[in-house]
Amino acid sequence: YQRRVHGKFMLGAAARGVTVVLRSASRTYLHSYSHAATMATVTATNDDILKPQLDTRQYRALTLQNQLRALLIHDPAADKAGASLTVEVGSYQDPPGISGLAHFCEHMLFLGTEKYPDEDSYNTYLSAHGGSSNAYTAGQQTTYFFDVAKEHLEGALDRFSQFFISPLFTASATDRELNAVDSEHRKNVQSDQWRVLQLLRDLGHPRHPCNRFSTGNLETLKTNPTRDGVDVRAALLDFHSRYYSANSMGLCVVGSDSLDQLQQWVVDKFSAVVNKNVTMPRTFDVPAYGPDHMKKAIYVRPVRDVHTLRLIFDVPASVPIYIEKPYRYLFMLLGHEGAGSLLSHLKKLGWADALSVGFCQDSSDFSTAVIEVMLTVGGVDHTQEIVKKIFAYISMLKRNSVDMWRWEEEANLSRTTFRFSENENAITTTSSLSPKMLHYPPRHVVAADSLLFEYNEAGIRAYLDRFNPDNFSFLVQSQLPAIADRCTSTNKWYGTPFHIDQISPEFLEELRAQGPIPELFLPEPNIFIPTDFSVAPPRAEGSSAAVPRLVGSNPRYRLWFKRDDTFFVPKTNVFLKMTVSHAFDTPTGFILKSLFSGLVEDSLNEYSYAATLASLSFNFALGQDGSFSLVFQGYTHKMPELAHTVLGRIGTFTFEDERFHLIKALLQRQLLSHLKNQPYADAMYMGGWILRATARWLIPDLLDAIDGVTPADLRDFIPKFHRVHVEGLVEGSLDEGAAIALLDTAVNTLKTVPLESKFLPERRIVQLPAGTAFEHRFRAFNEEDENSALYSYFQVGFDDQRRRDWLLLQLTMQVLEKRFYHQLRTTEQLGYIIHSGVASDAHVGGASFLLQSGSKEPAYLDERLEVFLQETRKVLADLPNDEFEDNVRALITKKMEKDTTLNQEASRFYNEINNGGYFFDREAAECARLRDLTKSDLVEFFESRFMGDQRRKLSVLVHGASHPVDPNATPVAGATALKDLYRFKRSLPTFQCPTFA
Repeated sequence: YQRRVHGKFMLGAAARGVTVVLRSASRTYLHSYSHAATMATVTATNDDILKPQLDTRQYRALTLQNQLRALLIHDPAADKAGASLTVEVGSYQDPPGISGLAHFCEHMLFLGTEKYPDEDSYNTYLSAHGGSSNAYTAGQQTTYFFDVAKEHLEGALDRFSQFFISPLFTASATDRELNAVDSEHRKNVQSDQWRVLQLLRDLGHPRHPCNRFSTGNLETLKTNPTRDGVDVRAALLDFHSRYYSANSMGLCVVGSDSLDQLQQWVVDKFSAVVNKNVTMPRTFDVPAYGPDHMKKAIYVRPVRDVHTLRLIFDVPASVPIYIEKPYRYLFMLLGHEGAGSLLSHLKKLGWADALSVGFCQDSSDFSTAVIEVMLTVGGVDHTQEIVKKIFAYISMLKRNSVDMWRWEEEANLSRTTFRFSENENAITTTSSLSPKMLHYPPRHVVAADSLLFEYNEAGIRAYLDRFNPDNFSFLVQSQLPAIADRCTSTNKWYGTPFHIDQISPEFLEELRAQGPIPELFLPEPNIFIPTDFSVAPPRAEGSSAAVPRLVGSNPRYRLWFKRDDTFFVPKTNVFLKMTVSHAFDTPTGFILKSLFSGLVEDSLNEYSYAATLASLSFNFALGQDGSFSLVFQGYTHKMPELAHTVLGRIGTFTFEDERFHLIKALLQRQLLSHLKNQPYADAMYMGGWILRATARWLIPDLLDAIDGVTPADLRDFIPKFHRVHVEGLVEGSLDEGAAIALLDTAVNTLKTVPLESKFLPERRIVQLPAGTAFEHRFRAFNEEDENSALYSYFQVGFDDQRRRDWLLLQLTMQVLEKRFYHQLRTTEQLGYIIHSGVASDAHVGGASFLLQSGSKEPAYLDERLEVFLQETRKVLADLPNDEFEDNVRALITKKMEKDTTLNQEASRFYNEINNGGYFFDREAAECARLRDLTKSDLVEFFESRFMGDQRRKLSVLVHGASHPVDPNATPVAGATALKDLYRFKRSLPTFQCPTFA
């Protein structure tokens, strides 16, 4: 569960299960609505519901006779329909001795119902009609959601509704799916986020349901229940029967059909959900974090090389106070990054790299607010001083008045953001709204999390009073001996090394006595708040450009432009790609470029943070291909001002040695953290590196290079940055003349010198020989991770929409996708992470298969993949023509799904520019050719590319701690074992990929 915070996103253990206090200001609408085929009470019409200005969709809220609450959304422009249902039950309801049962129940609902007993019926139907599905279990709610081609919503709803009416919970599926839950837990064991979350849960009152192991594993769902004589399948049936009640469900459906039609379907299909009149507890006998459970000093040795300090406060649940949201005022100030802020002060001391504030846990009876500081190595030695400074800032807030103008500024920003919110796709829309149906009145269900409705100074003061030394704990994570050596205890579920002390009374007294610090002061008014929201009027019919046009081309830059004539928001996206000479395509060059971009962003952070609060951002970063990208996104009004300052700083950049060493240390830790990724990520990373002949470096190569890089090296590099090839895209409400002026300003401010084409970096992909297979085995970079993984890639060729092979590859993977997942994950239970799809790098595409397992070695995974492919030959040969056509239509549906936001469309266009393809109408062109393919084309392609003389296979086998590498192992399916990867790459021809048109 993610909650937006000042500074970044923070991950919480669970989505909230919360209540709402209805206030007199909140209206309730009870319209009687009668229709021959529909019987329900409409609780809000379209005019009643607060929604964004740009949202032209039609809404209707209703309550069925069984008390299930539903929100219907008619979207005539939608390509896809979708639905989400949230039931107010989660891990808080796990029975004693069966931790993870709610999560296990979520898994099982996908595996057959009385009406549709086939275990894969639901997902097969969705896949055949361009759809997808997922679910998650939280502390007090479980949410299920899907999307599907709009023409097939009724069939999907019929299958979906049966989850909550008549699931089978077959004995065979129950036994098998236990392994999937266990694999999911194993996947999380090496995650620092999950580890810290469990420690915070364990810190709570033992009688409060937050103090649970929520995911479950084989021990809690099989071993212990079997020992205790508990039938887990019977417990599942009882759990669903007891808690899955219509009166505790919230449903959201979006589709292109009329509201009346959507209502008829919902009533017809969900009225059979039984109302058991369940009353779910929203308060509990004991507080989650009472006085005995705070004032703790927690020390943790992390998996990754990170140094963090968290201050954790017990605060009121957020939903009952959603009208005022007092936390927004305080989080904005505590998490500010401008002049006078905590972060600015800590960075100047060299103690911190980043700071964020937000919720970690947000339940119906409590929340935990967290101030998280990303420490430098030096900062680890000063954690107590940092805690004091944070309390000094809190004391300053308490001494100062609550400023009405600051609240109004925050409220104005929230109104502007909500006003110009763009529609999300079906699955995002429904999965975000169905939980809200349980907690907010219909009028506020869309706006509740966004708007500040009322100013309440007393409420802000009361909330601030919770930030006191008697109501907090702090947690420090670091691998440095000062922290790690203390960690002599081990968490039962994740194996996390930790230690807990009581914070001394003397230190608590010091925190109470913190006085003013001159370097800490409140921010000035935000100069980046937009006031001009004008957009260009719609063009005459037929004059609009569907794709970007080249509007500027000279030796210094190329500029593509498209005016926003679809979304009509007062926003603009500016993408600039800056490519430097291939002379820097070395590990040292990569480090220098990374340090340059990191130092530039660091130097601008204090200035640009106010723009970020006003939904105007910039990003200056290094891409995988070694080129720089400079991106501006947000409201057009103040964008030129931000761009002018950013470009000026880049063009005249200087730095201090102290900041160089701090950013270098941060980059070094980030590189080391890559070596703690999960094995499946290692497999994909290594597979990509083997195939990329140029401009891609292994992490160990970069770590070797970074040690020797000095400030003098970077100062020598910076002047060379001016010799660049610049290519850009501008799309939004900025007009063409202003876009060209912006690019002129950019190249003039940066003092760019054209880069001759002979110095442009090449992008070349290794060309695997036809009729061959290769494999590479290695130990997972994180040697403590027990999971193993397989990444298997079948190379096809250029991803040109005019090539039949490229289209047949996509169609093949569309046909195989759900069958691959069902066979290897659901039936064979090889692991939790099972994925197949199309992979493309530098315009060379292929089929990819990814598996991660905690129980099977990677060679076995590859063997099972080969068996699956062998069986697929017959499946394709016997594929009915109507099923073949269904898959063609499903693929076309996916490709032709419209972009729902300006950012989404602009990013898609820029991706074509960045990759050098310029196929702006790629989807439409591919769909036109897909309709010409036949089943015999598909069978012939599969036989040739996957099984026959054109097979080009590369398998990467990553061995976790449970499966040691055997140097004498026989390669799978006659593959050639790769020993010297560098020699292998040099020995093969390459695909020459485009640099720019």
